[in-house]
Amino acid sequence: MKKSLFEVEVKKNLLACGINPQQQQNIAVAVSGGADSIALLTSIVNIFSGQTVKVITVNHNIRKKKETEGDVRFVISYCEKLNRMGKKVECVFEAVERGKIKEISNELKCGTEDAARRTRYELFEKFIKEHKTDYLCLAHNYNDQLETALMRFLQGSSSEGSSGIPMKRGKYIRPLLTISRSDIEQYLKAQKIKWRNDSTNKKNQFLRNRIRNKLIPFLDKNFTGWNKSVYGAIKKSEEESQIINDVVNAIPLKMENDCAVIAREDFSSSSDGIKKRLLLKACNLAGSESRIPSVFLDDVIKCSDKECMKHFSNLDIILKKEKIFVKKSEKEHTDLFFSDIIEDNREYLFPFGTLECISAGDGKSDFFINGEFSGFRCELPVLVRNCSTDDYIQTSDGKMKKIADIYSNWHVSENERQYIPVIQEIKTKEQRIICILAKQSGFYNWIV
Repeated sequence: MKKSLFEVEVKKNLLACGINPQQQQNIAVAVSGGADSIALLTSIVNIFSGQTVKVITVNHNIRKKKETEGDVRFVISYCEKLNRMGKKVECVFEAVERGKIKEISNELKCGTEDAARRTRYELFEKFIKEHKTDYLCLAHNYNDQLETALMRFLQGSSSEGSSGIPMKRGKYIRPLLTISRSDIEQYLKAQKIKWRNDSTNKKNQFLRNRIRNKLIPFLDKNFTGWNKSVYGAIKKSEEESQIINDVVNAIPLKMENDCAVIAREDFSSSSDGIKKRLLLKACNLAGSESRIPSVFLDDVIKCSDKECMKHFSNLDIILKKEKIFVKKSEKEHTDLFFSDIIEDNREYLFPFGTLECISAGDGKSDFFINGEFSGFRCELPVLVRNCSTDDYIQTSDGKMKKIADIYSNWHVSENERQYIPVIQEIKTKEQRIICILAKQSGFYNWIV
């Protein structure tokens, strides 16, 4: 895309977000050094000519030190170059302590990408507050929109989850959301502007990368116009989601003594889809930061005609005769139970996250947890569950060892134990446990 056309499209999207470049704005750009963010910064400083544009770049310290520090130096160097060209750019650098992302991933039972995103947005919020930023521009583009829609569809997201990435959310704006990755690269090449490539983009243990590197090329080759169809579906989902949200927002939800409270009558008279959205809204209002599994919400809904208490992680949902109370509990519970038979290569939702089985081509299946390869493969079907107190597993010398003793040796807390899945055979008479799948929790896989 030509420079002028590219910047016209970016300006059009800014105006659609209610931002007039002719007016004085405190505009900032999040820049990683990749083509998307370098193109965004380049276009923003041209559009807001004469105004100071602030830049924030975050070193997550996930990849090798040489690569991550190289990205930071590249961004700072490019900002200095823009200043020499007469632009006004101020660059702020934030570094996450090495190992911190993995620690957060283990603590929140989420993937590395999700932990990095949470940390990044915390730093963004801090930056926005300290620098009195009106808007922070993010470099999500048209391809990201399609990849996100496909990823959420494959993960079984609701219509709200399938509605895609918003162009504006609070102080966050995405002016490249209608521009393709190829147009972004053409824009930079035409001006002989270089960018950095993230080596992890080629690693297909991440779900988004498998979609980008495998699924999308297949769709491009075999299904002409698929991208327009998916983009149209995103817009329809956004419209449908807004209708559902209007219904949910019309149902009274208030706070009483740190509890989000729903009238039992309002809840019981709603459809299951509305109930689920209402529970998620109550969980967020109660201060939950955990990803709430759909299977947990389904379990609550099944009990909506009873008086009982359901809990997940540090969250309690108490169903009383007249009201439903949602609150953060003082301690995390240790009596969580999950169990499911894995028969097919697809995704399964568990309290520890998303388990995905993918054919390994040799009659076995690779197990991925939250988009990352777990290090384990086996033949299906198997039973996936958490450990009970009398479970045993075979050691390297053929003897049997109590799994509870293994957890004690590993110094696994009582709360952490309930989220570690074990894999049990179901085709054999012995139905032995063949794996403790603990890698994603920061421990070791024990594979028989």
